[in-house]
Amino acid sequence: RDLHYPLRRQRQMCIRDRYQRRVRGTDLAVKQQMKGHIILSLLLSFVTVVLAADYTVNITNNIVATTSDRLVSFTIDTETVIVQQFNVGQPKFVKLVQQFTPSIFRVGGTVADYLAYNLSQTTRPKPGDKLLTKPVWDGILDFVKASGVDLVFGLNALTRNSDHSWNPDSALTLIKYTENSGLKIYGYELGNEPDLFDKTNNTVEPQQLGKDFVTLHNILTAHGNPKLIGPDVAGNLDYFKGVVEVAGSVLDVTTFHYYALNGHIATLDDFVNPKTLDHLEGTINNFQTSQRKLAPKAELWIGETGSAYGGGAKGISDTYVDGFWWLDEIATAATHGLPTICRQEMVGGNYALINGETLNPNPDYYSAILWKRLVGLQVLSSQIADNGGYVRVHTFCAKGVNKGVALVILNLDTKPISLAVSGVSAQTRDEYHLTSSSLTSQSLYLNGVLLSVDSSGNLPSFVPRKVSDGSPIQLAARSYAFVILTNAGSEPCAA
Repeated sequence: RDLHYPLRRQRQMCIRDRYQRRVRGTDLAVKQQMKGHIILSLLLSFVTVVLAADYTVNITNNIVATTSDRLVSFTIDTETVIVQQFNVGQPKFVKLVQQFTPSIFRVGGTVADYLAYNLSQTTRPKPGDKLLTKPVWDGILDFVKASGVDLVFGLNALTRNSDHSWNPDSALTLIKYTENSGLKIYGYELGNEPDLFDKTNNTVEPQQLGKDFVTLHNILTAHGNPKLIGPDVAGNLDYFKGVVEVAGSVLDVTTFHYYALNGHIATLDDFVNPKTLDHLEGTINNFQTSQRKLAPKAELWIGETGSAYGGGAKGISDTYVDGFWWLDEIATAATHGLPTICRQEMVGGNYALINGETLNPNPDYYSAILWKRLVGLQVLSSQIADNGGYVRVHTFCAKGVNKGVALVILNLDTKPISLAVSGVSAQTRDEYHLTSSSLTSQSLYLNGVLLSVDSSGNLPSFVPRKVSDGSPIQLAARSYAFVILTNAGSEPCAA
């Protein structure tokens, strides 16, 4: 037994060593496996952090409305172009306006109802005279031909007979002259904001104005049949109804005017308040309900619009911050299927798109150009979680991109936000971020590059930021952007 002990002892030690090595190997494998799990968890946590977004917009393949290629249109006030005699024929101005075709170019305003026509006079009136003569009207017609816009002209509705009916004699001379010029005018209006005539001691009852529209309709039918447009109320729905009840069968387009704020008292805070943007929805609903009932064959336009009436809010309505209201209004109108809104005004006042002296564009000009170039006519249904209206996303088919989707994103919040997209692919996209040095700056930057035109009015290149990693869209605080999902795969947006 003593002789065999060393052998038994050696065998036991070998077995123990093999067992310990096996245990140590198992422990090492377990530790390595645990380490792998930890690394994987950290990586997943990192990915989760990277891909998490503050908001998600869910885009469906449902088209909820279709608008027209004249959605983004413009005005120039009668005061500006006729009384002050702003020269619309300047080559730089013509080139800048050409960029918006097709579009409506409406000449109208308060002074239109105090304007006399004398197209036999071959000299210009003195600046300040409320008189339209041949050289001024020819200049407007030449501008329309050169720029390619569609002209709408507001006729004087306050030329009245003794029975208070409209006297069309003076207007008829203008209509005939225009017909003989060879220019096909798009349409005529009769009166500007007639629901406010009483503020200047003039009163035209809505039913009477409806009869006057019928009179004008009969005249236009015999002279080229341009469109009949009106009544251009300032917002009085009852007055609108009174006119359209009488003239609904002859009106081609029904119109109302809309301003979000009072330019005399509006503050900067008003322009970044979501409630300012929310008000338009109900206004369109009210007018659209009446139009569909009383003039179902007519279109409904916002015939004149700006962020603030009274010439705009000085130092605000022609700056960067106005873009929140401007882009939201275009999108809201399109969502309701409105074919046209006419921005007041291309030049003039404190809400001009173009500076009347330098002819350099203000920020809203560039954002309107980007809309015309990037956004299609079909409005897509989409949802985003309620956030008090501070983050707004409007979704459309993209223009010229097969199955592409265009997002118009507004971040009114004071902090940056990230936005994920569901329902369609956002893997590859072109981003156009619009920012400025301050809310009231007249400078606009596209992806960090200052936008400007040269002395001839040639536009800059609008170069997008290319994204192909599917990450959330990042928006700076109080900024807005166009984002084109180039591989969205949206079937309703098939070219």
